[in-house]
This record gives sequence, C-alpha cells and structure tokens, in this order.
Amino acid sequence: MAEAQTKCPKCGAAYPSGHQMCVRCGTRLPGATGSTGAGEGSGKAAGSIFHRGQVVANRYTVIDMIGRGGMGCIYKVRDNTLDEDVALKTLLPKFTNDRHVVDRFFNEARIARQLSHPNIIRVHDIGMAGTVVYISMEYVQGRSLREWLDSIPPGQRMPVSYALRLMIQLSAALEFAHKFTVHRDLKPENVMITSEGKVKLMDFGISKLKSSVQLTSAQMVMGTPKYMSPEQLKDSSSVDHRSDIYALGAMLYELLTGNVPAGLARQPSEIRRETPPALDAVVSKCLALDPDDRYQNAGELRTELQRLLDSVERNSGIEIPEFEVPVVPAARGASILRRIGGGVLAALLLASAAIGVWQLERSESGKAAGAAEEAASAAVPREDPFALAFADLTARVNRAREMAAGAEGPAAFAAEGGAFWEQAQGLAARREADAFQAGWFALECYLGPVICPDGMVFVPPGETVVERGADPVFVDGFFIDEHEVNNGRFRAFALDGAHPWPMPDYLGGARLTEELLLSPVVGVTFYDALAYAARTQPAPWATCSLPTEAQWARAACGGPGTPRPYPWGAEWSPGAASAAGEADSYPGAAPVGIFELDTSPFGCRDVAGNVMEWTRSVFVSPYDPAVAEKGLEDIWFGSALAVRGGCYTDERSAVTERRSAWFDEASPLIGFRCVLPFPADSETIDELLR
Repeated sequence: MAEAQTKCPKCGAAYPSGHQMCVRCGTRLPGATGSTGAGEGSGKAAGSIFHRGQVVANRYTVIDMIGRGGMGCIYKVRDNTLDEDVALKTLLPKFTNDRHVVDRFFNEARIARQLSHPNIIRVHDIGMAGTVVYISMEYVQGRSLREWLDSIPPGQRMPVSYALRLMIQLSAALEFAHKFTVHRDLKPENVMITSEGKVKLMDFGISKLKSSVQLTSAQMVMGTPKYMSPEQLKDSSSVDHRSDIYALGAMLYELLTGNVPAGLARQPSEIRRETPPALDAVVSKCLALDPDDRYQNAGELRTELQRLLDSVERNSGIEIPEFEVPVVPAARGASILRRIGGGVLAALLLASAAIGVWQLERSESGKAAGAAEEAASAAVPREDPFALAFADLTARVNRAREMAAGAEGPAAFAAEGGAFWEQAQGLAARREADAFQAGWFALECYLGPVICPDGMVFVPPGETVVERGADPVFVDGFFIDEHEVNNGRFRAFALDGAHPWPMPDYLGGARLTEELLLSPVVGVTFYDALAYAARTQPAPWATCSLPTEAQWARAACGGPGTPRPYPWGAEWSPGAASAAGEADSYPGAAPVGIFELDTSPFGCRDVAGNVMEWTRSVFVSPYDPAVAEKGLEDIWFGSALAVRGGCYTDERSAVTERRSAWFDEASPLIGFRCVLPFPADSETIDELLR
C-alpha cells in the first residue's frame, strides 16, 4: 500500500503525510500543525491520561505522574500483583493507530525484557488499558544523567574519577546488551543514576534485536544528532554495536569538558588540565570516524577505563565515591543562583568555603598558633559570604564600566547597565539573592560591547516576544553574527583538511563567483549548521552554537514592546530587503549585508530578507519556552525545529513570523548564523577585565 502523500500547493513537490514545509520553495504544507513530531511536543498538550488513585488494567494504582512528553506520560504506580512500586510508560491514545509508532513502543519492551543486567532497567509487562498501551518497568529512585549534569554549578565539572566510574558501568551494560541488540540512542537523558550512584540504562525504543526483522522506521536516520556516529547519520538501519561505542565517547567527552565533541578539535586535557592525557587517546579512539578504528567491543573499552580509573585514584591518593552538587534550600534561590554567571556563583560558594576552612584551621591550631595566627586572622575578612561575593561582583562591574567609558562606541548599553546595577544595589541592601542576577546583567551590558568579537554584534540581556500574543521571555546577553554565514566561510569549513565536512553540491563546482561566495550558504541541514558553529571560536572562552528561537527573536526584534514587523518600520518598503520581486535587483539571495535598512535594533543584517535561518529550538505552537528552549538533547529524528527570518522568495515576510523545518532538511531557502555565549566563569571575566 502506497504511503500517503502531501503535495506542495506552490511547486507541486510531494512529501510523506505529516511533513511540515516544502524544502524546494519553503511553503507550509497542507495539514502542517507546527507540532514537534514524534520526538517532543508541548507538555501542556500531552496532558495526563490517568489520575492519582486510578487503578489501571485491574493491577496498577497510580501514585503520581513523573514524566511527560509529546508521545505519552510516565507514572509512578503501585503494582498490586508484584506488591512494589514500578514505572508505567504510556503512549497517548492518538498514536495507537500508527502501526510504526506502536511497533517502536513495544519494540522497547520486547528488547528490554531479554536484558537482565544490574545496569539496565528491567521491564516487567506490556499491555493495553482501554485505548492506552503501556509498558511497566523498574522504578528507579534517582535522576537522569542529564538532570545531574544540569545541576552542576557553572564553572564546575564532574570529577574525572566519577566520570570514569559512570562510563565503566555504562560500558558493562552495553557489553551485555550487545549480545542481543544495538541501542542506537545513547545520551545522558537515557541514563539514570540511582541514589546509590548506580547506572541504569533505559529506552531501547529504536534498538533492533539481532534476531528480528527490522522495523520500517529503522530505515530513517534515528537517534540524537550530537551523539550519533557518522555512519548512523547516513543510515540508522545499517549500524552495529560500534555506533554505540561512538556515542559513549561523545558522552565521556561531555562529562569531562562540559561540551559536545561535534566539530571540536581540542582534546579533553587541553580544556581541563586535571584530565590525564591518556584519557585523550581513549576518547579519540571512541570517536574515530571509521568504525574499524574504534574499540571493537564495549568490554575492551571497559577494561581500558578501569585501568585509567585505577591510575587516577592511585596518583591522586584519594578515592571519590560520589560528587555532591551544592543545593540551595529555597527553590526560588536555587533557580536564581543557577542563572547567575559562573564568576558570581563561584565567588559566593568560595567565600562560604573560605570562612569554613579558616574557622576549622583556627579551632585546630589552638594555642600554638601564636603571633602567626593573629596575623593570619587579621588578614581574613570578617564579612559574611553574601557581602564577600557582592563585593567581588561590585569590583568587576566598576572595572567593566571604566572600560566601556574609555572605549569608542561600545558604551551604547551603559544606560541599561546602570539600571541593572541600581536594581542590584537595592536588592543587595535587602540581602536578596536576585542582587547577583541583576548585577551580572549590569556586567554584561558594560563589558559585552567592549569584548564583542569581530563580525558579531552584542545583544544585551532583556525581554523579547517570540510569538505575537505570547508572554515575554527573558534572554541573557550574548553575541550573534552580524551577517548570515556565507558560502565562502562554509566552504572553507567544509574543505578543512584536518576535519572535512560535506558541503552543498553547488559549492563543489569550478565556477564560484565572488557574488556567490558572499551570498548566504543554503542547502545545509540543522546538523551541518551545528557542526560549523561548534568548530567556530571567535573568542577564547567558548565555541559558537546556533541561536535559540528566543535569542533570534531578541536579536531581530528587540524588546517586548509591540514588535515592528520590519526592521525599518510598520510598512513594507520594496527594495529594503532581499525579497520576492524585482525591486531588490537580485533574482535569488543577495550577498550578505548590502541592504542597510534590513538591520535589527542591535545590528543584525538581513533579518527580513535573504534566507530563513536555523535555530536550535524545537518548534511548538503556540510557543512554549518550557518545551522550545529545553536544549539540543531534545532534538532527534522526529523533531521539527523553528526557523526564523524572511526569505528571498517572500514578498513581505515579517520578522515576527515563525516557521518550522525537520532537522535533516537541506532546503535551498534555509541558512544560519551563529551565537556566542557571554563568558560564564570568573577566571575568564577577570582576564578580560585586566
């Protein structure tokens, strides 16, 4: 039976039912909903299928809902037959008529039921209650590795020994699982860590049993892009266990450095000094482009990791059983402190630690300290940690203000900085934690324009409206490319001898005019754009990424006041941007930056014309920041991403318009620009302030 097709009403191109946008002309297809596809959706839309106290399938009493996504919910329930708490993973009723989705859902249960291992979550039962299909599985008291990583304060990293311990357990799980299956979607979200520190691998939903006929959906590129091996990006159906080895290497790199390895050439020991150089070789071997050059089985990798762990603990003389993240008791305070820049948070934590150490040393030294103790005591500030931390922040803000005042031009955001700093001082007088957040925003306003890399513009912290009618969202300060990435820059990236990357066919021809090289690159997938950004480092403190949709909206539209539909005003002006028609004198995209009127309030060019641009936000309509801005880990084979900006095929596209595209679409209408985060650690800030 032929698969249902949807035709583009503009150019007639045919696509499988459910496709969001025509990759030829950019037209939204009939029936496009703006949903995020199979991978993720609005939590609010998903809703709750069961309620507390409800008995499901005459067996499970619902205790609480513990997770929710675009395809279903996960509940903590009491299994009245086994007399224990278990997790019930459900599929939303609207998906039960989709054979491929249900097959994939039950495929997880079929595979996991054969995998009895201490580091793999057990599956008990599969079944149906009314229109809801479910899997009951082991309930784990703990949190995912992603949640664990997100809770680490800025500027800190997981201890090397603990990273090795986690990866050893994960390797052991895969060593056993690979006798039956290939996981194909290893990522921190699919790794649970119990309260005792034990690793539990879960979600074998896109795995394939070695003895089974592959699912139809396995023909697709399935997995999570930043952890996928090169061969998996091409065809998920043909990968073997060595693709999981690659994903393990990507996760280990992230645990050690805080970054993902896509496009990054630096070794972990170059980023983090306490990383043993021998670990660089292990990571590199896992991430080898050719599967034959990787570890050939998880057991081999586990043995090497154990050897390194023994060496690390032997050389350090200590053994770290676990790494505890400082917890702020008040929920509101915890949320605020996590948003504060690394320098301020580190100062607060270090000030508290310094006083504690000083008091301990003083009590232990006793009477024998003598005059030396008195001198040391006099040198120790007696202020409390809050005052010490705010004093450090004050010194940084004052220095940044001096630098901004002495520079030409970059004092543009001095007024905003002054307003934030006045707010910070008032909050500090009342000893409210929000003082550090407001003070950090003042620092960004003063220092951002001074340290802005060439070719980028600084966007100060503030609110923006992502979608008309939606509530404003706050965006921290950041840097963004003034222009869209052009063909010349992308071609140079793709032809890098050390790290070559596929490029659009039109860039491989012999006739490359100057106008073409200066025009925005198109025909690149989301992952192509992400790889380019990850290998771009215009400043020493970080590599680039793609903007979130909120960042793009802030850079293009400005503040939360009624957004102007066009950078130059409320009415369309023919010839003001590279758009449809002959007024701009270009039949297609134009060289970047030549339309002066098409400039955002912060200096971004070509936001109303030229080409649409990738963001790294999942597309959800209506806009919901809790879903859209989760992070790269939520972008996988079923995700539709938000693309923003006008296009040369549009007659008069407002910069406030939202569109979507699948992450693997290589559209001739979509390009991108990069963003760079504001420095987040105290050492970098202090170096820049010197």
